[in-house]
Amino acid sequence: MEQPAKYLNSQFKEIVMKRNFYSIWVIFLTVTALIFFNACEDSPVNPGDDDFGQLQLSPEAVGASQLGWQTVSALSTHDQFNELVSGNEAIITEETGMINSRADIRKEAMVMKRVYRYALKSGSLSKISADSLLFFEEWSAGGFAGRRALYYDPATETARYYETIYQFPPQLQLSYDSTEVMAFVGPSLEDSTDDQLRNIQKLSLFKQDYFVERVESSVEATHWDANNEVDGATADNTVRYGTQTELSILNQHAEINPDGSGSISERLDYRDNTFLERLVTFQPDNTGTFSEVWRNGTRVTGTFDLFEPDNHALVTVLIDFANHPFVDRIAQSAEFTLNPQDSSSDAILTQQIHFLNGGLDTSRVEVNRFFDGANWVEHFLLQTSNEGETEFTVVYFDSYKEYQGDHNAPEGYYVRFNGVEYQGGNGELWLEVYTSEQAYLNGEDPVL
Repeated sequence: MEQPAKYLNSQFKEIVMKRNFYSIWVIFLTVTALIFFNACEDSPVNPGDDDFGQLQLSPEAVGASQLGWQTVSALSTHDQFNELVSGNEAIITEETGMINSRADIRKEAMVMKRVYRYALKSGSLSKISADSLLFFEEWSAGGFAGRRALYYDPATETARYYETIYQFPPQLQLSYDSTEVMAFVGPSLEDSTDDQLRNIQKLSLFKQDYFVERVESSVEATHWDANNEVDGATADNTVRYGTQTELSILNQHAEINPDGSGSISERLDYRDNTFLERLVTFQPDNTGTFSEVWRNGTRVTGTFDLFEPDNHALVTVLIDFANHPFVDRIAQSAEFTLNPQDSSSDAILTQQIHFLNGGLDTSRVEVNRFFDGANWVEHFLLQTSNEGETEFTVVYFDSYKEYQGDHNAPEGYYVRFNGVEYQGGNGELWLEVYTSEQAYLNGEDPVL
């Protein structure tokens, strides 16, 4: 398994704290609606600004808003952890044009090999002198246009391929892209058995209104397997962002070793002179560690153990806050067991929130994932130390997912809820709050 490649092929998501836009939207909408409901309940006439500022949420309203957060938080955390231990979730930044995995290196090398074979068939490789131009062409296709060339230096027995693309379809944000690949090819250009890729240089420039200005990448091969394919390399990426974003510059360094181990580090600088640092290490046995230092000094450390090879996975995360007004630290863990026969899985997620005043909140989430013959289904059981018990089911459809469940609060009231999240990230959440579960069974109207 190529651990670095698995982790570096999608947009970074912070493992614990960063929730998607839908989750934030649900919380905002839920709390806003609850405040408005209580305003009408407390004051039958339109309240003035002063009155509105003095409003207090009822226990039912507070509990319902907490439930809304718990539901989307449990969904988000489980999804992110499950993707992580499956090897699909990125924990390092990925922007268009970056090279930082074996897959990226092979992609660039294959382009050179295709041009090399084309030049060989055309007979161009017979015209050799010092640093000979063996092949050159201008090309255009599908809204793209560029030029490519292949050089050979008999003194060093190396070939150098470059390609520049200067025209792109209007829907793409790129304005210029150039790649140079250098490889050792030996004294015989017709014999490819001794060819070894040595380095790659890449530059991507973007349109003025795009949030990324340029991406520069450099790869140095350090080891080759028995077939002369690269299985060890170092890669460096520099991303410069446009002034329309608070990001300034990203520097990233990756090391990939033949045994599957490696490390990736990055520093993301912001325009206010703060920065974010990350480090991920990979081991040959499909385990690894990660750490972060946030812009405010908060430190995150964690470990992961992927599903391979024993169908068991584990993630641990510790967030040590630098200056949070209430929370000292948060500890999370997730343990997964996969059934390879039907791809069903069981997961247990735990969380401990340690407060500065010595208080402690704990929660435990049990998740069973299975296929019901038509759709994937997840059943959640959420238990917390001070907010009661929640049970809900999520059904995954092609372009959206639905969930519904209920919640028993320690104060005795009872909540039924259902929701939907669409593929684009928007969604809806409905809650009905009853004075008790028995009141719901008796057919009484909800109080909220």
